[in-house]
Amino acid sequence: MTGIFLIIFFGILGAVFGSFFNCVINAEQRRTPTSRGVPTAPSGQSLNNAEVGYKLDFLFRRSVCPECGHKLNVLALIPIFSFVFLRGKCRSCRQKISLQYPIIEAVSAFLFVFVFWYHSIPNSQFPISNQIPISNYLILIKDLIFVSVLLLLFVFDLKYGIIPDRISIPAIIIAIIFGTISALSTVNSQGLMVKLFLAIFIGAGFFFLQHTISKGKWVGGGDIRLGALMGAMLSWPNVLIALFLAYVAGAVYGIIALILKKKTLKSAIPFGTFLTASTFVILFTRFLNI
Repeated sequence: MTGIFLIIFFGILGAVFGSFFNCVINAEQRRTPTSRGVPTAPSGQSLNNAEVGYKLDFLFRRSVCPECGHKLNVLALIPIFSFVFLRGKCRSCRQKISLQYPIIEAVSAFLFVFVFWYHSIPNSQFPISNQIPISNYLILIKDLIFVSVLLLLFVFDLKYGIIPDRISIPAIIIAIIFGTISALSTVNSQGLMVKLFLAIFIGAGFFFLQHTISKGKWVGGGDIRLGALMGAMLSWPNVLIALFLAYVAGAVYGIIALILKKKTLKSAIPFGTFLTASTFVILFTRFLNI
């Protein structure tokens, strides 16, 4: 019974955070306008706060319909349920509500439940019991933060073609802190610290080299930070496996898109989506936790 209650709790918690993630994602459009109303940086590049005109005012004002500006009541703010209850339309102007809202909320809810389940299955480090070490709670919190960051970066690159520094850089710092705590709690702390920073160097250096050779045409600065984040999250040598998986997946996607004539050889591909997805896969693949 406790397990079911916790699954429901993490599902609701994930949906609530998903609603917040929607606010963060949509805040990107309140910036210096372009012809499409979206950032102009090439895929994988990063935009700083000044360039995107990013503000945190959405945290302190009431949510409104993006079409008519109608202030939303409490019922309209309930994640997932509100979309179903309102039949996908604003109660005031009857304009369709973007599917992004329920999709992000549902995916976030699923990810939170998955992370809890992952740490609750037999022989894991986070069994369901009444006496759980604080260190295991830290592992759970770490992974919830990691999947949240990966989800945000996935959507940002897919929707806008950017990897925001305001998300990737703090995430790198947080990942290093968790990695350091984990390393210092073991007898081989020095070796684990070397692996951690080696992975960061390899992840960032791999994209920095491409960025330098191509003069920014192949990858953007955001990819360099994302590479460092992958290293901080996965450590060595898992970062290499994640990079390999991302490139294989990206190549398969590119070939299929060319065959279906959805892309050309000159088309940009939001490669950050493959990098974040591969990071998630390797992060939760047990036998690769070296």
